[in-house]
Amino acid sequence: MGFRDCLLIFMLILVISPICLLKGIVATELTDANFIIADFKKINDGFLALGNLELSFGGQRYSTREIGIALFNRTMGIIKSKILFSDQPIYAHSLHPLSGGDIAIVGYSLSQDRDYEILLVIVDASGDLKSAKRIGGARLDMASKIIQDSAGNLLIVGHTSSFSTAGYDGFIMQVKPSGEINWAIAIGEPYYNDIIKDVIELDDGYMIFGYTWSFGAALTDILIIKVTYDGKIKWAKIIGGPRYDEIYRAKKLSEDSIILVGSTWSSGYGLSDGLLIKLSKDGELKWVRAVGGKEAEAFLGVEVVNDRIFAAGYTSSLGAGGNDILLACLTLEGEVYWARAIGTQGSDNALSVLTLDDSSLLLVGYSYENENLRRTLMVEVDLNGNVKRAEKLKTILRSDRIGEAEHIHSLSSCVGMSTNVAERMWTTILNFKTVDLEVKEAHLNLDCLNYVLHCVEDLSLSPEKAEVKTARARFTLTLLEALYIWVEDNLDLIILLLPVLTASAIALIWLLLKRHKHR
Repeated sequence: MGFRDCLLIFMLILVISPICLLKGIVATELTDANFIIADFKKINDGFLALGNLELSFGGQRYSTREIGIALFNRTMGIIKSKILFSDQPIYAHSLHPLSGGDIAIVGYSLSQDRDYEILLVIVDASGDLKSAKRIGGARLDMASKIIQDSAGNLLIVGHTSSFSTAGYDGFIMQVKPSGEINWAIAIGEPYYNDIIKDVIELDDGYMIFGYTWSFGAALTDILIIKVTYDGKIKWAKIIGGPRYDEIYRAKKLSEDSIILVGSTWSSGYGLSDGLLIKLSKDGELKWVRAVGGKEAEAFLGVEVVNDRIFAAGYTSSLGAGGNDILLACLTLEGEVYWARAIGTQGSDNALSVLTLDDSSLLLVGYSYENENLRRTLMVEVDLNGNVKRAEKLKTILRSDRIGEAEHIHSLSSCVGMSTNVAERMWTTILNFKTVDLEVKEAHLNLDCLNYVLHCVEDLSLSPEKAEVKTARARFTLTLLEALYIWVEDNLDLIILLLPVLTASAIALIWLLLKRHKHR
């Protein structure tokens, strides 16, 4: 075989290998990417939805590491939507419409040091990116919730391991819409976990809510902290029973009353129960209620309509298997009107409940069609919990660039959606304890840290990237760790070249063997 034959073989390899690989790329692009809801907010024109995209193939669920934003009208039709991506994995947790028409999004992103850090993204009303920043310390930092206060500042809460010997600290930070940090506070004790899930603004500051293993908690107790506008802690309390008690969402009823929802194991019946707490702005308990059955329940969202409290979450105590949506209705004094289980043949969960009008509620969550395929679920019910309509959402042809996600569409109404009165569920009054925590120098105990996060990195997805501003020392990597990170970061290029390199190696070996045979 001469030079001409070798050149012909090599050219055939270069042509055939990309064609073979192209088939795989096209198949991946055509795979359905599911829009999995993370947060849902009511606005004047309808509803804003924030979600993460998932692929389902090979019997597994995979995150595309992209964020989706969608605007819905009042009838659950999609008006417009966007998909955001980055060269690093990004995940969304919470959004908040800003006073100027923009939208703030928080979640977390993988940093260059392979740790998760807070992701703060600002988009305009059309979903076009205005800014994206990564904020963090030396280790893991994750945001759970974002709101805007009356002065226009952003409040972000979550948990961090950057300022603790071990475990997580809860944190609250006040940030300007430009991303500049005004102040930030970490809350916790060494070797324990403290998780902050929600924040609300009152007339004299902020109140943050979560759960803690610190401060003498039996297992986990509810953590409630009052913070001034300038970042000083006024007081802190833990509330709970003898076992696990956790809070996930808070809603202000008035300037003097707040409703909390979550889960509790302290009732002593079944597994966990849905938990509701009403307290004053000073942290004084007004009442505590648990709703549950023989299996697991939790409340993840809360709404108030016509002086009635509606709490939504999930239950596994009813139905043939998996979870059903749990919806409970209570008076403002904590008396339970009714509790209902709503679901399909699969497993269903509600993350939020919002008001559609004076006679309807919208439950938003997700439904598992099988073990490895879930879709966003939206259910409209009347104020008695009866289903009026239900929709599932998905995305097709996930975008690898910021742009219109035109393929997001609504499927037909869910077949098999049913509503059952939860007759096998019970309610009980819980006698929770309240412990005032010592506040020393405006911080919880001696081990609480007041810090300013010192790493602010601009992640704006544009050709001009701002200089990374960091005072953090980079970790020393071994050669093997550096090789692993390089392979992970360049995996797409390696996969692209692999068929070419493999075919070239086979052709070279074949030529060498043939030449050796001729000798």
